[in-house]
Amino acid sequence: MLLKYLNDESKDKKGQSINIDEWNLVGCNVDTTPQQLNNDDCGVFVIMFADYILDNIPLLHLVQNDIPYFRQKICLNITEGNLSCNI
Repeated sequence: MLLKYLNDESKDKKGQSINIDEWNLVGCNVDTTPQQLNNDDCGVFVIMFADYILDNIPLLHLVQNDIPYFRQKICLNITEGNLSCNI
């Protein structure tokens, strides 16, 4: 469903389909994917999910209690121009 949405958006905005042949899709499930416990941390979770996946770190190591640390880490990396949170 998400791939269809992305493809439809690409067609609408760029006039072409996306090529997902080079994509490495990462699955998730309830046992291994952390759940956000509030309405405030979605952006941090998205950034950290991407960072964990890029660094091949299992998502189950991402926990809600670490979010304040990750907020500071993300802010520092943005101000220093770093592309990765380098966990």
